[in-house]
Amino acid sequence: MHQQFLAPLVAAALAVVLAPAAQAAPAYTSRVLVNNLANPRGLLVSGDQLLVSEAGSGGPALSMSTNCITSGANATLCSGLSGALGSWNLTNQTYTRLITDLPSLAQANGTDGTGLADLAIGGPTGLLGVFGFGGAPATNDPALLGSNLFAQVVSINLSTSSLQPRANLAAYEQDNNPDGREKNSNPYAVQVFGGKLYATDAGGNTLLTLGLTPDPLNGTFPIESAFAFPPIPITPPPKPPGAPDPFPASAVPTGLTVNPSTNKLLIGQLGGYPFKPGSSSIYASDGLTAPVKALTDFTSITDVAADADGNTYILEYTSFFFDPNAKGSIWRVNAGGGRERIIDGLTQPTSLALGPDGTIFVTNKADGLQGELLEFRPVPAPLPLFGAALAWRQTRRLRQRLRQSGAGAAAAS
Repeated sequence: MHQQFLAPLVAAALAVVLAPAAQAAPAYTSRVLVNNLANPRGLLVSGDQLLVSEAGSGGPALSMSTNCITSGANATLCSGLSGALGSWNLTNQTYTRLITDLPSLAQANGTDGTGLADLAIGGPTGLLGVFGFGGAPATNDPALLGSNLFAQVVSINLSTSSLQPRANLAAYEQDNNPDGREKNSNPYAVQVFGGKLYATDAGGNTLLTLGLTPDPLNGTFPIESAFAFPPIPITPPPKPPGAPDPFPASAVPTGLTVNPSTNKLLIGQLGGYPFKPGSSSIYASDGLTAPVKALTDFTSITDVAADADGNTYILEYTSFFFDPNAKGSIWRVNAGGGRERIIDGLTQPTSLALGPDGTIFVTNKADGLQGELLEFRPVPAPLPLFGAALAWRQTRRLRQRLRQSGAGAAAAS
């Protein structure tokens, strides 16, 4: 009786003694899980699987380069069936390509790859994805490129290895051009939130809202609205010759996530040319009103994630876009706004995902055919010596009380 009552006090006492005054960001051990990925892009934790979208290496130029487009960066991208949807099994620690031969666009050397860009779960069709493009919407010709999946939101059936197009984001950009600037479409990320599907178009500088109920006639998702991110007024250097001052840099939307502690959609935004350090932000939306800036003064944001404790994890592609030796980082911002760089030294990272145990997964070296999937596992903080000694003394005293209570109960009986 006494033992049953006092036993919980042992755990309670330890909790009081060992609870830290402030929770610091943990240290991490790192390892490469998979290498030689072809332009890895999005990550999605689903059960015991970490799904990875590989945009692929494009394909060779055909006669008269009819299967090629000119990207927004004036690179020649040629199409082929070299993309894939892969899975890192969190239990048996193996990587498998679940679906292969997906449409892909890339330069001849495999760089600037675009294809399956991101993944999400939700709605009546289950697993969803989005394909990038990276050029003028008018050049997205399925007859020439050999696929009708570029710039499309798709539903993915893993059991049949089949994909169904659900919404043509390039066609929407061509017909509507929400930001009023040069027409370009490069879908980047998708996220289900509040019964809707959200997609970022990094080429069109827009956040698109889609309904998740397929049209009964053609199975497409309706595009209900678009939010155009306003340009960022930047006073260079550097500045293009003859350009206005301040220069209106594009606000390029990138990664998406839901913050479970605030129930808001978070949108990463990468500051476009001249890629000024500090010009990237995180926007937030409740799904009812337009996104607003929530966190500022970051650089080249490519993805964002959040945990149940209110921490936001921000992936920076690089600290300075024009320095080939500059590295990418991950920042942790706590619920109170305090920020700390927790991981540094990344090379061209594009996506991150959080495991249930706090592990961080990152696609690294993601421009080309030497892509990596990295794991950063938190290291438990060591118990302070003073706290450990105090906890040991408290535990010993409580155990003595338990024995004395037991002896007293036995004598009374």
